[in-house]
Amino acid sequence: MVIVPWSRGSTEATDETDTGALNPFDGIFHRTAANTSGARDPTSSVMYSEFIRNVFSTSLCNVALFVDRGISTPHNGLSTQHLFLPFIGGPDDRLALSFLIQLARNPSVQATVIRIMKTEDLPRSITNIDKRDVTDTSLAIPIVLQTLAAGDTVYAQHDTLNRLTSETADNLAWDRYVSVSTSHDAGTAAALSRILFRTLETSTPLHTIIECAAKILQANSTGNMIVVTGRSRRMAVEAHAAELRKVITEAGASISSSVHKTLGDVGAALVARNTHASLLILQATANSL
Repeated sequence: MVIVPWSRGSTEATDETDTGALNPFDGIFHRTAANTSGARDPTSSVMYSEFIRNVFSTSLCNVALFVDRGISTPHNGLSTQHLFLPFIGGPDDRLALSFLIQLARNPSVQATVIRIMKTEDLPRSITNIDKRDVTDTSLAIPIVLQTLAAGDTVYAQHDTLNRLTSETADNLAWDRYVSVSTSHDAGTAAALSRILFRTLETSTPLHTIIECAAKILQANSTGNMIVVTGRSRRMAVEAHAAELRKVITEAGASISSSVHKTLGDVGAALVARNTHASLLILQATANSL
């Protein structure tokens, strides 16, 4: 796996007002650290976002983008790192789930994994079929969508057979870790004991993911969270373009089109809502489809 960092340096995610969107990420994550003259220096970020998208589109192996928002606290041997994975499905989400399980082998890591099941205009409700527990919260998110990016890295659609195969793989991947009848080695079993698995039905997946992230952050005493999610720019289980536009409209900030092209719909929605968490965006190699 290739892991590409996007470091926020010494800057923390705050609620200060920002204008313009020259930097496709700083326009959402707010201000960059000042340079020696005290002015903002966002010029390299536009080019870097294009570089990241090129890595995603040309890499022959799994790729992860870590967007460090500068809000993590140093590990002191006692603190824990909380991970949140919204699992919608597809090869990228399956990779994200597998990678999260590996990370959770570290005893200082705890995680919440919520499988998001899209329904048609039904009220959100957590089912009772999985291992452990998460509640909902409400949110409210006019964003101006500014286009700075070059050509998109969206991928060709796959046929029905491949899509059904991917859905079957989603169910197998989920059951592998959630089913009580599945046996695991000691390391995986210990990791799973630190992970809360839930299933959530919703007609608005992006809004629900934002709500769940806010609730998990509220319950996490350290306020230290990383959202792990698939990029899902190919073989996506659901199309979220319309809902993403709604999230962006509700957020009332300025956002470049590079954000969703680089991070995918889930990552872009969390950015638009200014969720107080760093992001780990994963894309599976093409031969895993």
